[in-house]
Amino acid sequence: MKVDLVHVATDDEVRLDGPLRTPDASRENRLGLDLLICHHGVGGNFYNSYFFDDLGSLLLEEGCAVLRVNSRLE
Repeated sequence: MKVDLVHVATDDEVRLDGPLRTPDASRENRLGLDLLICHHGVGGNFYNSYFFDDLGSLLLEEGCAVLRVNSRLE
């Protein structure tokens, strides 16, 4: 498994971060999905949502990449 911290900037220059986990290249993709984006919801962050830890591991085993993302709060 490979993990990269990725980020995007909004039009008003707010930086949003998240870890992108990709399966080993030798893994066959058995789900028909290349990537699943996991969003924690309002008022949290990607690193405190433990539900996505187990879900992400299962998806990686099936050959699907996982991106966990933060959102902006206003």
